[in-house]
Amino acid sequence: MRTFTFLLLVTILGAAAGCNESVQEQGEPAPRPLPEYVLSSSWPSDSTAATIGQPVGVGLMPDGSVAVFHRGKGTPNPHVADEVVVFIDPDSGEIINSWGGDSFIHSHGMHVDWAGNVWLTDIKRHQVFKYSAEGQLLLSLGTAGEAGLDNTHFDQPTDVAVSPEGDIFVTDGYGNRRIVKFSANGDFLLDWGKKGEAPGEFVNPHSIDISKEGVLYVTDRENHRIQTFDKQGNFLDTIPTGGAVYACIVDERKEELLATDFQKQDTTILGSDVFLMGLSDSLPSDAFIGHSHDGDRAACQYHDLTRDAEGNIYLVDLIGKRVEKWVLK
Repeated sequence: MRTFTFLLLVTILGAAAGCNESVQEQGEPAPRPLPEYVLSSSWPSDSTAATIGQPVGVGLMPDGSVAVFHRGKGTPNPHVADEVVVFIDPDSGEIINSWGGDSFIHSHGMHVDWAGNVWLTDIKRHQVFKYSAEGQLLLSLGTAGEAGLDNTHFDQPTDVAVSPEGDIFVTDGYGNRRIVKFSANGDFLLDWGKKGEAPGEFVNPHSIDISKEGVLYVTDRENHRIQTFDKQGNFLDTIPTGGAVYACIVDERKEELLATDFQKQDTTILGSDVFLMGLSDSLPSDAFIGHSHDGDRAACQYHDLTRDAEGNIYLVDLIGKRVEKWVLK
């Protein structure tokens, strides 16, 4: 059984039924009830699954369709020929639209903003792109094919988040270990962060999301934590996660934060799970869905997630090269 040192609730994931057994520390307030989910065996459709290469990003469109960013089936030459941005019907699991062929080398991060625009990062092109839902390129940030550390360059940017007012925040992750802020039209405003373990420093700022109040949540993957900042880059708090944390999202409807982890023991992959906390809580609950160490399914590596208005959760798995839908019971 995996545990997190910061957790109040320990959850044992049943191999088939997904039953939860909780243990509460003496004197601590009772944790919030964990939601119950079941993994859909029919979503996406077989034809959709066969079309998608290694998926890395997922987001929810205003019309309810599920946007997925993947790495295609072929070798880039010089770009991946496949349409790597697909939109999937949330009920049937069929692809209803796709685009992005011959445009990306190494897909990484995806963000759907408040207006329904699709933001994508390419860690080989060292760029961030804003597209309309129909696939029209609206804005490019960074210099194509050139890594750097200045106002016009990134070094393998991992993710992007956009505030309701249009401010753009990029996790310039693998190379520069910083956060970069731009105006809505792409003008550089400020940056912060460097390699390290102190507050405001990062080993790998891998994912970012922003609440409607303007609080930034940044997953600092190898530092095993989520850091929070205001929109001017001022450090607010640290949420320890106990393991490598890959992605996080703010669900404004329920005022909750959801995140995915990834666990290895030496060279053995234990897999990924999802855990959640209230935005006003001081401690999150334990993992409540996922494949980690349950002995029933192949190990997975959840790279991104989103949740729809009905509470269903969509996950993209690097190792299994699959998109999953977990249905709220």
